[in-house]
Amino acid sequence: MPNRIIREDRFSTGDLPEKEQFECWREQVAPIINVSRTSEAGPVSPKAGFFAEAKGYDLGKILIAEATVDAELYEHSAEHIRANSTDHWLFTVRKTGFAVSRSGDRVVQSSPGTLELRSLAYPYIGSSSQTEALYVFLDRDEFSGLAQDLDGANHTLIRGNTSTLVKEYLLNLERYLPSLRLNELSVVVDSVSALVAATVEPTDKKMSEAQVPIAAARFELARRYIEAHLAAPELNADRVSQALGISRRQIYYLFEKQGGVANFIRKRRLAACHDAIANVADHRLIQTIAYKYGFGDPAQFSRQFRREYGYSPSEARQAKLHGQKLGQSAPRTFFEWLNQVRND
Repeated sequence: MPNRIIREDRFSTGDLPEKEQFECWREQVAPIINVSRTSEAGPVSPKAGFFAEAKGYDLGKILIAEATVDAELYEHSAEHIRANSTDHWLFTVRKTGFAVSRSGDRVVQSSPGTLELRSLAYPYIGSSSQTEALYVFLDRDEFSGLAQDLDGANHTLIRGNTSTLVKEYLLNLERYLPSLRLNELSVVVDSVSALVAATVEPTDKKMSEAQVPIAAARFELARRYIEAHLAAPELNADRVSQALGISRRQIYYLFEKQGGVANFIRKRRLAACHDAIANVADHRLIQTIAYKYGFGDPAQFSRQFRREYGYSPSEARQAKLHGQKLGQSAPRTFFEWLNQVRND
């Protein structure tokens, strides 16, 4: 059934007795790494609790896992490599926590926001604090055409503009994984594959092939910047393009489906005004709220508000329309998110 949601596999030590938690985690990850306990406060009792929770999604040639794990020491050894068929590359988006690891003469110090790449064909050792991260495993056979570049970047932090877009794409993909359907898998896998290729081999051809996921990630970055600066009088296409480090032409491309940058900003400002006006805890005058978001003419603001929502600002306040759908609704599916920008 192509509309079926993909399977989600879960693991947690949370329901186990504390004295059994770490041993359960150690057995779970033993095929890939050996783990032992660590703490900044000193030795840890073997009977102390250990929290580890993970969700995994099998997308075929890509495996994705979200995990939160207490502090630990870990080692991926030569024995693991000889005994295990899990010969994958691993991208890690670290959301919280810190880690230090070594593979040969390469040492990686990772922190929140970093994008790490390592190959499971090489041994490594390391330690991490309590960590929340997103892990993306790439099957070596399926990505053999990138083997030289991926192995060349083994045990490094991936940096640069493209890495920012890869992180943004993967973190947004994570939001939709629980509702991802089988008929969306090919698009997801193709997009991740194109982004990985553009990251490790950023040629014009590879960047062109990754155009759709790159545009989707850029749009999300632009949207978040706009949301964070709605009250700034100088918010416009120039400011957004400067913040993202891309050209005005690219910004206009991203917002073509939204009726342009100025129209998107206006709609988001109206939505912010609506949210404030209909909030029973916000006692500011409607005119004060409108002025805060750049609407200096009360009559013009009222007309635009009515055109957007079908009722006036004063009617919104009187009715306390908490549940009213705001101007730019969030995408409902991964396809909707991916296709917010022009992709022809």
